[in-house]
Amino acid sequence: MIKNWLFRIIIFLLLLFPVVFVLLISNQEIDRYQPQESIIRSQQAFGYGEKIIVGQIEESYPIIGTIDSVSFESIFIPANSTNYYFFQKQDDLYVGKALYMTNGKTITSTVSGVVYDILSKPDGIEVIVKTANELVLVGNINTKQTLEINKTYYTEDEKELTLLSIKDVYTEKGQEVIFSVNKKDFQLNQIINTYLLTGKIQQGVLLAPTDCIYKGPTNQETIRIISKDGKVLREQEVKVSIRSHYSAAVNGVDEGELCDIEYGRFQSSDE
Repeated sequence: MIKNWLFRIIIFLLLLFPVVFVLLISNQEIDRYQPQESIIRSQQAFGYGEKIIVGQIEESYPIIGTIDSVSFESIFIPANSTNYYFFQKQDDLYVGKALYMTNGKTITSTVSGVVYDILSKPDGIEVIVKTANELVLVGNINTKQTLEINKTYYTEDEKELTLLSIKDVYTEKGQEVIFSVNKKDFQLNQIINTYLLTGKIQQGVLLAPTDCIYKGPTNQETIRIISKDGKVLREQEVKVSIRSHYSAAVNGVDEGELCDIEYGRFQSSDE
């Protein structure tokens, strides 16, 4: 009788062992896929941390464009079968530069600028020269700030720009703007890539480097906060009130916290 019970117990344990083994393996597999709350804390920052500070900021927006001109002069060249011309459209001219030769004599330009057009006339040709007497900046700016016509603004390197026009149409590049500029500060056909100061200033606000700010998982502006030893603490959504070239006024973070600037640059490079 005892032998029968012992036999039954042994058979039961042998049958139970695979079940216990399967349960142990299953629990281990489940644990592997459980969300680990501490993972974010073990991540290392991409680079160095930039400190969030309290300070003053003057709003500015990037502006990209080209220096053009709204002033023109013309040079008339009488028709002559011996004429030999030294210019074509888009050529640069300056006073004293050889313009054409006629009857073995070289005639020089009396105007400085760029050959804009060449018009045929019954008795010769008229050379239209775009001069540098009245220069304008034709560009694009992406700003939420309302700019005023005829108001003088400044670039971040303190050059004056007076707004002549701004289109209400928004494109991927922003709004098209035209500013009059000082010809002493710019050259015709010069490529411009600078920042325009709007004149709006805030004091005593939390400032974070603009490079720290990126679009987070919810498409909101976000900053990645890290510890002094380079460990990731959290991703923090922030609200930006105004921006400048290098920093932005934000809330949602604390003074003295460190933001992962290299991670912000990496994330923004994909936008």
